[in-house]
Amino acid sequence: MRRSGIVAPDVVDLQIVAEGARLTIRRSKTDHEAAGEVIGVVRTGSAICPVAEVQRWLAAAGITNARLFRRVDLHAVSARHSPASRRR
Repeated sequence: MRRSGIVAPDVVDLQIVAEGARLTIRRSKTDHEAAGEVIGVVRTGSAICPVAEVQRWLAAAGITNARLFRRVDLHAVSARHSPASRRR
C-alpha cells in the first residue's frame, strides 16, 4: 500500500468493530477499476494496538468527520481544514 492510500481515508471510511477495525480504501493508483478495498486491522491488546491508537488519535485531535489523518504543524496543532483553507 502506498503512503497516499494510508492518509487518504475519511473518518467515515473507518469502522470500529469488536475484533478491530475495517478501513475502506476507496481508490488507489493501482486500482484501475476503482473497486476499492477493505482492509482489516486486528486489535492486538498490546500497548501499541493500532486500533486503540487510532481511537486515541481521533479523540485527542477532536476529529469527527473529513480526513482521518491530518497534518500536524511544529506546534502540534492539527489542521482541521485543508491546507488551502488555512489563513495565517
